[in-house]
Amino acid sequence: VAVDLGDGGEACEYPPGFRFNDGKCDPQGRLWVGTMNKDWRDEAAPRGKLYCLADPRELEAEEDPDGFLHSYGPNPVLKPRLEGVRLSNGMTWWRSGGPGTPYDTFYFIDSATQQVDAYDYDDEAGTIKVESKRCVVRVPDKAHGGGIPDGMTIDSDGKLWVVLGEGGCVAQYDPATGSELQRVALPVKRPTACTFGGDELDQLYVTTREDPSEGAGGA
Repeated sequence: VAVDLGDGGEACEYPPGFRFNDGKCDPQGRLWVGTMNKDWRDEAAPRGKLYCLADPRELEAEEDPDGFLHSYGPNPVLKPRLEGVRLSNGMTWWRSGGPGTPYDTFYFIDSATQQVDAYDYDDEAGTIKVESKRCVVRVPDKAHGGGIPDGMTIDSDGKLWVVLGEGGCVAQYDPATGSELQRVALPVKRPTACTFGGDELDQLYVTTREDPSEGAGGA
């Protein structure tokens, strides 16, 4: 993995075997992106992190002992938000106080865990309270009728929509109860992410990936 933040900044090299995976902007426009080890299925393999591309002026006193924090003068900073991540994937934000209030909950998927976790979130600072982590959804694996939880979005009612890689569907979950509310079957096996769009935000857009070993029909 190499990153070049521009303005003459020198590309920075990450540990061999790592690459960036899912990324998404938070409600304030900050980019969040996670890394993964290509050997993520191996529990003993080194693990990645979840980062936020933050304003360096907010982080002058902070440290990154692993050397994953990089700043090139006025450029933004990749600031670790979560550590020990095996396969960084879906992210979304929610404000329990309703429209016009700050976002106070961050949902995150580490696909290797087969679950969706929630964290207390500071909307202004773009930070999460790591110790507030709680599992809100457990996703069955493919052998038990599910798939690998991948990308995720949230609807206006606060329900989570999670694409199930290798499961060929998108599932809607209630984070308050952990229950699956409905499932939308797709004509592909490997969906990767989803989001709502259209003038009324009533259309669900889904991306897919292709397995090169299966040719053009391997999506």
